[in-house]
Amino acid sequence: MSTRMGWTHLLSVLSFTLAGVADGLSEQRGKTKFPRTFGESAIRRIIEDNGYGYENYTVTTDDGNLLNLNRIVHPNRTGSDRGYPLLLVNGILVQSETWLVQPKLDHNLGFVFADNGYDVWLGDQRGSMRSKGHVNRTIDKSKLWDFSYHESGIYDLPAFIDFILDKTSHKDLIYTCMSLGCTFHTVLGSKRPSYNQKVRAAVYIVPVVNNVRRIEQLTIPVYMLYKLIPILMPILEEAGMIEWFPNMENLKKLLYLACRAVGPVPYWLLMRLLFGSGFHIQYPNVCDAVVSLGGGNPKTTSHIHQVFHKGDLAEYNFGREENMKRYGTEQPPLYDMSKITSPIAFYYSDVDSFTDSEGLQRTIKSLGGSSYTCELPNFHHLDVAVGTTARFVLPDMIDLLNSISGKSNDTEKFKSGKCPSMEWIRHLQ
Repeated sequence: MSTRMGWTHLLSVLSFTLAGVADGLSEQRGKTKFPRTFGESAIRRIIEDNGYGYENYTVTTDDGNLLNLNRIVHPNRTGSDRGYPLLLVNGILVQSETWLVQPKLDHNLGFVFADNGYDVWLGDQRGSMRSKGHVNRTIDKSKLWDFSYHESGIYDLPAFIDFILDKTSHKDLIYTCMSLGCTFHTVLGSKRPSYNQKVRAAVYIVPVVNNVRRIEQLTIPVYMLYKLIPILMPILEEAGMIEWFPNMENLKKLLYLACRAVGPVPYWLLMRLLFGSGFHIQYPNVCDAVVSLGGGNPKTTSHIHQVFHKGDLAEYNFGREENMKRYGTEQPPLYDMSKITSPIAFYYSDVDSFTDSEGLQRTIKSLGGSSYTCELPNFHHLDVAVGTTARFVLPDMIDLLNSISGKSNDTEKFKSGKCPSMEWIRHLQ
């Protein structure tokens, strides 16, 4: 990609930043207002306190789980047609607030998408704070928490998608995800391929997919955790521990108060230790970002561990004997990527601790549909949520969404296959 094209894209970013976004709330608006509540109502408070309307729905999955689904209502679009629907789903241990915790309003993907004319829905997958219920109130807790990212893919996403399409009368939507939320979609497209028709395109941001380098790119603390997981899991199972951080609200309060008391430096250093020395965390925003924590379970963690151990996305490994009963093979089957026909855009970085570009390219080659790639220099795993670099990617994402949804006349954006060079970002960090 030529230097001229790179600088042309930089000028478009500067224009985007100076002009703001395109629908009603377009002026530069300053800081995001964060609530001082950390319970289930925090998402409502963040959305409403920053000038948007909020709607909340309970969605029932095919296996009876009750999931929370949030909707951002733009003040200029309160009628029946609120724009083309976007479903945003995050990764492990966090919840919908993750899309809204940048310190500046115009850097938050959830708000920026709404400002640009999209009907933004935020889904809380099973196991997060607001999605722990079941239609059977007497269900055994161990059964309720017996899930991994596989169940989120085959049950949670279909429930979200069907509800949104029914509510909006649209025939399809755009799915946007970060981290493990992208793995959910990979599972959905391969195991329930009929949903490819309901997802016009998916936008993967720092996805967890096939991983070739696997262990060598992990930071030392994460590597140590990786080595401990096979030892810890049987112990946790024996002890009956089925959920990480059952009282997440109190934990978040404690983390916030501790952060305010000692300052954000220790947390900032911890994040850099976990995600790499180049992690561009928003230093003033560390304390507020704890509102995005949502919870999870050991089995999902174990399933992620299996991805790094083998390097391939496969169904859950229960051990040879149980695998034979469930799958008819000693090893769990790989997800068949060729069944995923929805177009997918990949925003990724080779310094991401959880996905390497070689594994991502292998994933792309195995897909049954078209792809668009955008490599982000020095972009770390949590940068999209709390990093300083996310804002530089927003113009390309908006252009891409407009091209896919038909909001713009540029229908060739996705077909071009890749974004303009983002190498110039390196010089702005």
